[in-house]
Amino acid sequence: MKTSVCWKLCYGKGIRYQSEAQKAKRQRNFRTIELLLAKGGAELLARNLLFLINQVRPADWLQPQITGEKTQTPGP
Repeated sequence: MKTSVCWKLCYGKGIRYQSEAQKAKRQRNFRTIELLLAKGGAELLARNLLFLINQVRPADWLQPQITGEKTQTPGP
């Protein structure tokens, strides 16, 4: 259930997220999650999510996490 505040602030109601292509992409992502859960449970889903995160994380992410500085490696 959406509240009036959530609906007012929601970025998902913008035209970018309402196109048929975006709706199809969200459906495909949902089906992928369902498949991963069915085939290997939460562990398989978590492994795949970590894989995706590691692909986009800057190579020097750890030091800035500790020191609070910005990464030197630009993101993808």
